Amino acid sequence: MNYKKLIGAGIAAIGFILFAILVWPLFYAVVEVREQIEIRNTALEQKKTIIDKIAGLKSMVDSRRTEINQLISVLPKEKKMHEVVVNIEDMANQSGVTLRGFQSAELASLEIDKSHKTIQVDLDGSGSYQSILNFIKLLEKNLRIFDVQGFTVALDTSGTGTGELNLGLKLFTYYLSSDSK
Repeated sequence: MNYKKLIGAGIAAIGFILFAILVWPLFYAVVEVREQIEIRNTALEQKKTIIDKIAGLKSMVDSRRTEINQLISVLPKEKKMHEVVVNIEDMANQSGVTLRGFQSAELASLEIDKSHKTIQVDLDGSGSYQSILNFIKLLEKNLRIFDVQGFTVALDTSGTGTGELNLGLKLFTYYLSSDSK
């Protein structure tokens, strides 16, 4: 028998077995690691683009800070009922309307995810035709949003004969809901 050929074949068989046991799984592990690296690199690139977009949005917000502050004055973050009262009294004084009654109430919202809440304001006052007209013009020009829902104007029948008109005004104003983020 030729032992040299058997020893050569045995060494080749042992080499093949060691290759199958040690090298082949390592090769597949390297291929799998490369695939995972590619997947993670694409995820990293996506996250970088998202972070760049966020940075761009932050710089846009910073550059438009004055415009945002103006919007806050139009639609405040809180109820701030005292500001509404002062604002309406100031407009009444400017126009010459005398306020006699002021009532306000927050309206219950029927929608679940509303971004703003509504305050109803009812006013009673008196003044000349021109002063009432000026008061409504000031309501329209105000930075804060006032939606006039109804108004009544009637001649004052108190017997004084001054030609004054009685004004009844129902309006809505709004503020941002703290529930919506």
